[in-house]
Amino acid sequence: MTLLYCKGIPISFMEIVGSIMLWNLKHDQFLCFAVDDGTNCILLLSLNDANSSSVACRHHHDHAMRFASLVKLDIVAIVKGRLSRFRGAVQVTMSNVVVERNPNAEIFHCLNCILLTHNYYNVFPGWGIDGVMGPVQVSGRRPWQQRE
Repeated sequence: MTLLYCKGIPISFMEIVGSIMLWNLKHDQFLCFAVDDGTNCILLLSLNDANSSSVACRHHHDHAMRFASLVKLDIVAIVKGRLSRFRGAVQVTMSNVVVERNPNAEIFHCLNCILLTHNYYNVFPGWGIDGVMGPVQVSGRRPWQQRE
């Protein structure tokens, strides 16, 4: 298994919260859809080996069919999956899909990612996160407080 690294820390599993933008199901091969998490559209894949004699592959087929029944365009979903490489490209193989009913789920997830980035990956305040957020104010004064 090839590991991916972020600042020297191995990453093999990820969670994405976003809107479903693209959806494609080929019954004998795979389920593929794209999730827009606010930074970019991420392609997700669930292999569908319905004709395989392996019990594990048929289990994946059942999951893929259940995911296909849940996924609809423009809904907010939480997708968990395993990171891997295929022909040099990074791909996410889905392990779970949950339709989110809370409209604030994307905002909560973004805030949790900011805390994780700050506390675990040692990104300093004021740098922003991959150009998504602007600089964070690092002075002791809060933006809503008056200057003296």
